[in-house]
Amino acid sequence: MTAAIYELIGRLVMRVIRGRLLGRLVVWFVRVRYRRQIRIAAALGIAAAAVAGYVAMTREPPEG
Repeated sequence: MTAAIYELIGRLVMRVIRGRLLGRLVVWFVRVRYRRQIRIAAALGIAAAAVAGYVAMTREPPEG
């Protein structure tokens, strides 16, 4: 009975370790493969946020 519990715990731990390792490998691959596109998208997002902030700050309230 105890051996079965230890085996179950071991399998669970290995599944978590493999899942994390696989996830890290996927993130690393995406970073390496799409580095340029990610940087361009980040720059465009920051620029759009800056423009939206500027437009919101310089907006004149309606009269009335």
